[in-house]
Amino acid sequence: MKKIIIVLALLVAVLGVSQAAFAIPAFLTVTADNLFVDIVVNGVSLDPLGINADNWKLADTYAIDLNYGVENIIDFNVSNAGGLVTATNPAALLAQLTIEDVWFKEGGSTIVSGPESYWSIISSAFGYTPVTPDAYGDNSSSNIWYDVNGGPIAGISGAAQWIWSDADPKSAILSLKVTPVPEPMTMLLFGPALLGLVGLKRKKV
Repeated sequence: MKKIIIVLALLVAVLGVSQAAFAIPAFLTVTADNLFVDIVVNGVSLDPLGINADNWKLADTYAIDLNYGVENIIDFNVSNAGGLVTATNPAALLAQLTIEDVWFKEGGSTIVSGPESYWSIISSAFGYTPVTPDAYGDNSSSNIWYDVNGGPIAGISGAAQWIWSDADPKSAILSLKVTPVPEPMTMLLFGPALLGLVGLKRKKV
């Protein structure tokens, strides 16, 4: 019985923190061309917005809480205050979301903006129907933002892509849906621990 209790204690040590804690800390680093109207995490606005909310050349980082084991929704309400979107006056979002101790079901501990299925864009320009955003270059190579800024946006992964829509709406809501889950290594540890528990029980019998 003592050995079984020890194995159970190890399981609690491996999984207890991530499964018992419903709020998982994460860091959201973002910028938009050319301003944020609002950023909403699971229905709650980030208030106040960062000091660079209207300066696309600089990113703001927000410490946020995500819900473990369920889908989280982050909405970015972006507007191009310069008027109509054109080739020389584009609108776009660049973002990075990082989490510690757990994993995103969508892959890895860091999610960046891009034309993936967990990103969508909504606008009156296409009837408020969510669609996958279009990408216009990443944060590490030549595009209009990289060239005008003279390099990448500091604090955001070079793999992050500037995303918007070819419909060129003046304003839109870009939405990110992610689910925090246990790290793969945690699950690998969980399997042998369960086998050890079963083995001890059989040996006792």
